Parts: sequence; C-alpha cells; structure tokens
Amino acid sequence: MKKFKKINLNINLKEVLNFMPDIDFNINLNINFFIVLVLFIVFLLMMALNSYTPLIIDDMVRLFTKDMIRIEGISDIIANEKYKYASVNPYQVGNFIAGILLILSDSLADFVNSIGFCVLIYMISSYGFISKKESSSVQLLNAGLVLLVFLLMWVSIPKFGNTFLMIPSIAKYVWVPILCLLVITNARKIVIASQADGQMVGICRMLFMIIFSFLAGWSQENLAIGIIFIFLYYIFRSFEGERKNMLVLILSMLSMLTGFVVMMSSPSRRGAGGPSHVMGDIYAGASKLSVFNNDFLNLVLLFMIAAIILLVVSRLINMEKNWESEIYLLSGIISFLFVSLLPIGDKNPVFMPAIFFIISGLISFTEIGENNLIFSSACLGFILLIYVVLFIPSIPGALTANKDYLSRYSAREIIIIDNRTNGHFENIEIPSIGAKNTYMAAYGSPDGSNDPKYWVNQYISKYYGVGSVLVR
Repeated sequence: MKKFKKINLNINLKEVLNFMPDIDFNINLNINFFIVLVLFIVFLLMMALNSYTPLIIDDMVRLFTKDMIRIEGISDIIANEKYKYASVNPYQVGNFIAGILLILSDSLADFVNSIGFCVLIYMISSYGFISKKESSSVQLLNAGLVLLVFLLMWVSIPKFGNTFLMIPSIAKYVWVPILCLLVITNARKIVIASQADGQMVGICRMLFMIIFSFLAGWSQENLAIGIIFIFLYYIFRSFEGERKNMLVLILSMLSMLTGFVVMMSSPSRRGAGGPSHVMGDIYAGASKLSVFNNDFLNLVLLFMIAAIILLVVSRLINMEKNWESEIYLLSGIISFLFVSLLPIGDKNPVFMPAIFFIISGLISFTEIGENNLIFSSACLGFILLIYVVLFIPSIPGALTANKDYLSRYSAREIIIIDNRTNGHFENIEIPSIGAKNTYMAAYGSPDGSNDPKYWVNQYISKYYGVGSVLVR
C-alpha cells in the first residue's frame, strides 16, 4: 500500500521531448497524499466558512477613502495608503493586500483566502516534518502535524472567525505571515545548502529575498522584530559554512531593516496611540477599533510552556543539536514583549508570538521524532485525540451560525435595496444582526445604532448608496 501513500516521480523530460539538450529538465516530485488529504479537508471547511461570510463593517471601512469615495482599483488603493501612512497607521503591506482582496469578486476572494490559510498551515507545520526516514509511518506522522497545527488554530485561538475570516484580518494574519515565513524559510534553506554543498544562490532568488525582506520589515512592529532576530541567527549560522551566500543574507537583512525604519518613521505613529473614538474623523476612529482581551494572553502562555517543555526534552535527547528551537522561542518572547509598540488597537496582537512558539515546539519535536519515532508518534496521537474531541462539536455550530448570519444579512440588505429602489433614502430602519459565535467574522464588531450619524451607520449608508440607516 505504500505506493498509494506517496508518489516519487523521476521524469527526464529531455528524453521524452528530445529537445534543448543543454538544459536539464529532470523533475523530482514527492507527494505525501496524507498531507494532501488533510489540507483538502481544511480547504473545504474554510471555503464553506468564507462563502457564508459577507462583507462586514471592518471590510466596508477599507472600501472607502477618508473622503468616503469608494476604492475601485489598485491606483485608488495606493493613493489611499499614502494618506494612511501619514495619518492612520504604518501597516501598508497588510493594508495593500487587504485592498486587493476586497476588489476581487467574492468567489475568487473566498478561494484565494482558503488557499492562503492552507498554505500558512503547511508552512508552519513543515518545521516539524521528519525527512530522514521515508517510511509510511513517517508520512502519516507529518500529516498528523499538519492536522495538529490546524486544530491548534481552530480550537486554541480566541475569535477564530474574527482572525481568519474577515478580509483585513486575513491580510494581516494569513498573507503577511506567509510573506515573512517565506523570507525566513528561504534564509534557512540557504544556510543549510551552504553548509551541505556550498551551493550559490541565483540572481532571481537573491532579488526575491531582498524585496520580500523589505516587505517583511514593513509588516508590523512586533512581527518584524521577531523576524529580524531570527534572521540574525541564520546570518550567524552562515559563518559555519563556506560563506558563499553571506552577501545575500546581509543584503536581505539591510533591506529588512530599511523596511522596519520606513514603518517606524511613519508620521501616523505619533498620533495613533490615543484612545479609540467614534466622533470627529470616523475613518480614523474605525481604524482604531479594538476587541483585544486576555484570552490571547492565556494562549501565548500555553504555547510558550509547551514549547519550553519540548525544547528541554529535545535538548536532553541531543545536547549537540543547533539552537534553532531556542531562537524561535526567544523570538516569540521578544515579539510578545514588543506588542506595546503597536500604535493602534489590534484584533490579535499576540498572534505571531504564538506562531513563533508553535514553530519552536515543532523544531524540537522533529529532533525527538528522529531519535524516537514511536514515542513522538504516541505523543502526537494523544494530543490529536484531545483536540479532535474539542474540534468536532464546534463544527456544526460554526457552520450553522455563519449560514444563519448570512441569511439575516441578506434579509437586511434586501430591506435597504427595496427602500432605495422605491426612492426612500433617509432613515431606513434595518434589524440588528449581531454575531455571537466566535467562528464568525463579525464577532466582536459593532453592528450600528439608532443614531444615523454613528460611524458604522455612515459606512453602511455609503456602501449601499443611501442617505442614512437606523439599526433597530
């Protein structure tokens, strides 16, 4: 049965196509179908949730400029981000990605974001993959790690929907972390390749590293600081090899620091730390909306303790192993300590510290698994059992709550459109559709009020092209 679990394809296209003999077309594809199956199931679940998620107030805020002009294209996004950089916040990388996602069609955005979530899950879990052995049990173990990372996200992260289903949050907590992980995983591969065979990095990859490092430095304060700390470790490790790729890593670090300076020197940082407000500039007031609570702190402590335990066990097993897991653990701690740098309210400011702790634990788990596969498999199976028991009961509630919310949202939308069609544009009464399930994008977001001048009401009015609305 092993051949159905993993396929190794070695194809020599030179012999098949018999042309361009000076180019090597050898392709080696390794597919773990256990991992593919897990990611496919996750993709289907996220597609269902995304398809039940309409635009909420946080999305509508980013569809308009300060002057309440709707953003229609990339040029509008760029112009709006210039204003935001000077007056609202310095997170142009995430803001730009969110702007692109918002101008896509709903179905395309749902597909892209579901794929992005799966990519993030895979990139994180890949730190724990055991690659020295090719048995089917190892393939199943690696797939179990992918499932575990997803379950950690689903069960442990408070306000899952608010973090992974709302477009601005998807940009900040899915696509920006993917960008940053691309940088550090490539730095990791460069160091490993340099130590193994002294392979030089090509021009295209070097440009990729420099450009994406700049964007990673411009991502978010505590995230960028954590990435910089990890990158410094990989530069230090590169001294152990032939140092052929030292220049690439140094240039990437300089690019990352440049992006960080651009973010930290934003004029918006000087006035963005004040309390949230809903009077005056409704655009700035909406941008400072915060739903942060202590559940996130408990999450960080839980993951940090787990990472420390795995680190100690792996170090006892192999005292000679590198310090990578310790570096990611310290990066998570540093990133957490620098949450105070955030100038505005954040949906989940400790998300990336938690991710660093997870990666640290996975790196330690790899060391344990490569030395004692049976013990690590038993531990993983036990943890998976606990999380599966917690996961299964939450699925029906999550799907039902989102489906019901979409139904009520559509009914409210029909009321507004019917009034507009009949020439009634002012003081349109609409029902409240508050979200009460943590797996909903609108959970924790305001729903409007009976005051037509309230900033939420104004965005709803502008989005539907009417004068004013009143939420009953």
